[in-house]
Formats: sequence, structure tokens, C-alpha cells
Amino acid sequence: MAKPQGRRPGALRIDRIDHLVLTVRDVDETVEFHVCVLGMEPVMFEDGRRALAFGRQKINLHQAGHEFEPKSAIPTPGSADICLVTTGPIEDALAQLAADDVAIEEGPVARTGALGPMTSIYFRDPDGNLIEVASYLPPDRPPSVDVLVISGPAGVGKSSTAFEVSDQLRAANVAHAVIDTDELDRFYPVPDDLSAITERNLTTIWKGYGERGCTRLILVGVYADVPTELEWIGRAVPAAQFTLVRLVASREALEERIASREVGSGAAAQLARTTSQLADMEADRRPEVHILDTGGLTVEEAARRVLALWRGSTG
Repeated sequence: MAKPQGRRPGALRIDRIDHLVLTVRDVDETVEFHVCVLGMEPVMFEDGRRALAFGRQKINLHQAGHEFEPKSAIPTPGSADICLVTTGPIEDALAQLAADDVAIEEGPVARTGALGPMTSIYFRDPDGNLIEVASYLPPDRPPSVDVLVISGPAGVGKSSTAFEVSDQLRAANVAHAVIDTDELDRFYPVPDDLSAITERNLTTIWKGYGERGCTRLILVGVYADVPTELEWIGRAVPAAQFTLVRLVASREALEERIASREVGSGAAAQLARTTSQLADMEADRRPEVHILDTGGLTVEEAARRVLALWRGSTG
């Protein structure tokens, strides 16, 4: 039969792959691997069938020896060779796989995908299927940085919570850095270009941390979640991916905390600033900002709740 040249008129127009089927030895083990390592979503159908969803596709799972009909001619565990595309740089995928103790069989290596040049790594799933994870981002692109921004009015416990988050990450052996923006601009008399100094200081500090492979940052500041603040923070920390958590408390609780903390001449002025900050934040309810009321919470519990919201707290 002659090889067709180009698409034949009247031929089907195929848009994309909707799903594929893996025949596996242990469905539960396969689901655990793909959910925990590859971040897929488990799916359960009414008839007991299982699947894994990601992007606009899914992988249906058949138990070896108990396949659903119709099935492939020779359904065999470990016979698949699949390429999955990640939205992040390949360095992030390597770091995550290393954290999950997944052995890399090959890569990073240059490959050509359906959309052009890409960088790939290869490893095996529990059945021995060859899994290729590829990124279309240039391999020299800076790795993404998971930035946890803890904001809130003065006296709400931002620094205490940030330090406790750090302690809990240390206990879990998770690499990270902590920067309180108050320490970036303690300068008097206040110069006209204080904002430029603040940005330059963060740029310099983060450059040192980044050169040592740090990809997680806890950043503390009263208004640090405001878009104009995130703009300069993003310049200082390239490839930052933000998780925004604002700590709040009642006015009565804030007054009590400030009274116990501020014992000098600045107590009244600090309370006035806190009251103004609280009013600003009550008027700002952007959906991307997670609100955590610290009233009645210990620092340890507040930190645990913050960690649960932070996408960079695992791995």
C-alpha cells in the first residue's frame, strides 16, 4: 500500500487525545503514584471504574486480568510509553521527583515534541511503564520560586507566625528562606527613594539565596499582598509564584497585643497605624488573598493553617 502524501480530502479531522487506557497490576498503587508524584486527580465512576484526570485528558485504568470490554488485543502492564507536558521548568520537575525518591532513568535531554523543541526527563511508574515528563520552557529559564506572602495589620502576629512556619518546615526538612520586609528599609532619615532601596535590598538578598538553590521564600509585610507591592517583589524575586495569606484579628485583640508589645513612646502612634491598616484591609477582599482569622489560635495552629494554604509547603 502506497504511503499517503498529506491529509486525504474527506479524512477524519482529529483534534486531540481525549484519554488512553493503562492496564495495571494494582489500581490503588497506580492511583497513589500518579496522584502523589504527578499531581493528577483521581476519578471514580459509578460502575467502579477508576481513572486519572489532568488538563483536558484522562487515563482510564484497567486491572490486569479483569479488563473492561472492549480492550486492546494484548493488554499488558508495563508496555506503555507516555509523554506528559509540565507547565513549569524541567528543574522543578526534577526537584519534585527527587523529593519523592523517583529514580530518573534519563535526562534532562533535548527532544522534539508536537509543538517543537522541549526538554525531557524519563522515569518508570510502578508497572514499569516509561513516563516522559517534558517542558517547552527553555532549560536555562530561572526555576520558579514559591513565595508565601504573609500580610496583615501590625500586631496581628505576622512575624511570629512566619518564624513558626519556618520552624515547622525545618522539622520536615523543607528548604526555605524567611525575609521580613521591615528589615529591608530600617533607615532614618527616610530618603525620597526608599522604595528603590527596599527593592534593591530584597534583590540582593534573594540573589544570594537563589544562587544556593533556594526555591521557597516566606515574605512578611503589612501590605505585601497589594498588587503594587507584588509588582516590585516579582522584579526582585524572578519567577515568583505567590500564595497570599492575610492574617486578621478583631480590633480588641489587636489593641491588646499592641499594648503588651509596645512599651515605649510609640505605642499610641502604632495603634493609630494599626487601626488605619485594619480599615484598609477590611475594604480589600480580593479572592486571591486567603484570609486567616488568628483570634483564639495559638501561633503553632496559625502556622499549620498557613502551611495548609501554601502550595510550596510540600515536596
